[in-house]
Amino acid sequence: MSQQQALAAGMHVEVVEYDLAALAGTYVMRSRYRGLAELVVDRTDDVVVGATTRTSEGS
Repeated sequence: MSQQQALAAGMHVEVVEYDLAALAGTYVMRSRYRGLAELVVDRTDDVVVGATTRTSEGS
């Protein structure tokens, strides 16, 4: 579920982004690894309702 979908469903959400290049071992994949993880969290129940990853290889 995207942030837009969650908001349309009336959820109180927070979007959290994490730089995947900061994970240990990504240099094994490639020296200039790039990626982003995005979590959509329902703050009322503190549960993840959506997740997306984007990398230098594509989504």
